[in-house]
Amino acid sequence: MKKITALAAIALFIISCSGDDSQTTNPADTVLLKKMTSTDEDGHVITYNYTYDGNKLLSVIGTDGSSNTYDYTGDHITYIKQVTTNEISETFYEYFDNGRLKSQITNSVYPQYTINNSWRYTYNNDSSTIVHYIQDFTEQVNQHSEYNYTITYSGNKITYDYGDGTKNILSYDGKNGYLKNVLGFEEMYQTQNLLTHIYQLPPDQYILQDNTYVYNDLNFPISAIINEGNLDNSIKTYRYKYFYE
Repeated sequence: MKKITALAAIALFIISCSGDDSQTTNPADTVLLKKMTSTDEDGHVITYNYTYDGNKLLSVIGTDGSSNTYDYTGDHITYIKQVTTNEISETFYEYFDNGRLKSQITNSVYPQYTINNSWRYTYNNDSSTIVHYIQDFTEQVNQHSEYNYTITYSGNKITYDYGDGTKNILSYDGKNGYLKNVLGFEEMYQTQNLLTHIYQLPPDQYILQDNTYVYNDLNFPISAIINEGNLDNSIKTYRYKYFYE
């Protein structure tokens, strides 16, 4: 379970946009998400409003009281603060001189415990990435976890391999993600849309996400059905709508 948590906290940072050498402005390169709504199985709707300075994301504010705020150094996101009804998290990012992500530290405070996570990235010549992960979980006593895992890429698929047979396999749609044009997100977040997330825990395999999208004529999603699975094989379904400026 910790390996799922470690993956989720990375927030799917690897997939990058490719450059466009054309002199003609591509309309898809100026699209920014303005609002997103999420509806759960009980019909409860949460609206998230996005605020920018140019194409730098300043904040995401939810009608459920949640908020994300972002700080940049130059063109790179270096700090994110996330607030929900039961969690306050702060994340700090460092980069190599070439702009690639070097390390990430996330400190999360909950009512009954704290979790401190850190990731350090080493990029190999074969385009794979080695991640050194550390977690300290503190309730009444501290629980320490530390291990390496490897990230590999094949087309629109990313595999997180923990070396013991356990894997997280994520497949993407090859289209424009709703955060595609937000500055800094190509280094840390998806710039495509997640189709499936499979968690292999031998001898079992679990489908943790199985998603479908409807796109506009610029290949950005305008709606999605997100099916979230769990290790007990239960499924929760959410319906999303995306609104752009």
